[in-house]
Amino acid sequence: MFSIAVVLNVLVVGAWALEARQSPNATADQTSLTLAASQVQSALASTGIGPNITSDPGTVASLTSTNNFINWCETQNAPITNGKQQAGCNPTIMGMMIAFNKLPSAKFQYPKNLDTLPASQPFTIQVAINNLQTGNFVNAQTNFFAAPSQVNSDGIQIGHSHIVIESVESLTSTSATDPTKFILFQALNNPANGNNILSVNVTHGLSPGVYRAGTVNTASNHQPILASVAQHGLINDVIYFTVTQNGKPNGAGRSLVHPSVSSSLALVTSILALSAAQLLL
Repeated sequence: MFSIAVVLNVLVVGAWALEARQSPNATADQTSLTLAASQVQSALASTGIGPNITSDPGTVASLTSTNNFINWCETQNAPITNGKQQAGCNPTIMGMMIAFNKLPSAKFQYPKNLDTLPASQPFTIQVAINNLQTGNFVNAQTNFFAAPSQVNSDGIQIGHSHIVIESVESLTSTSATDPTKFILFQALNNPANGNNILSVNVTHGLSPGVYRAGTVNTASNHQPILASVAQHGLINDVIYFTVTQNGKPNGAGRSLVHPSVSSSLALVTSILALSAAQLLL
């Protein structure tokens, strides 16, 4: 005797399989200039706002389409990107959305957050990577954002990562940075090693200063990772570090602790010291 839960699970899985299975015309459709009926997303015809639709306060109406926006770029008075790194409109579909439990993530192994490095000395950046089939990158000059995001047979994103280093005013700076200004941008094109570590050599080191470094995990065609849910943890990692002449902290990134926090810590320390003294009386 099967339980209701088992029966429902079988029905759900079966329905998903029917929806997800490849169309018998899938191969031929890849050269067709007509949108296949099986690919029309009916939800795209709705603005997402209405008397019977739940939405957060302030939600704006979505653009709508009954043909998957296949010719939307015609309305934008802008060139299609056509595989180039240029501003414009990209008609290429987004592709595979990554399952919540298979989203990529990264963590710097070296440098570590708040490390201090010696100036003008070569060093190797190391990043631990998870849920990314690394070492896959297309020609960024001819095929940039020019194919759908893909996953492997295990549902893992196929792609590669990058490292970017920017100069910042201090470790406590609150100024927004300028994305057009960076010290280093390096693609990590090789596959990760057996320990899932990606690395890149900074051959000439860095000048004295305060820096932040971040990962940029992408699909093979360099587009950002497409998460299948809105709420998720960070897919990339960011660290802040300083560089000094001798590789020792010298206050260049001072104000590591906010003054109000420092005052509170000093007060707590004084209270603890007084309490300890009273216990000894």
